[in-house]
Amino acid sequence: MNYKKMNRDKKLKEDLEFARRTEEALKRIERGEGITRSFEEFLKELEEW
Repeated sequence: MNYKKMNRDKKLKEDLEFARRTEEALKRIERGEGITRSFEEFLKELEEW
């Protein structure tokens, strides 16, 4: 297997995992299980990243 194919396969796996996690998060939000916070709280958390 050449390097380009391995790299493409890895990126595809990462994309599929991202899609799966995004779909799960959307379902939680639709069930009302999302997190709510003020804009200030959001900015504070963002700064901690």
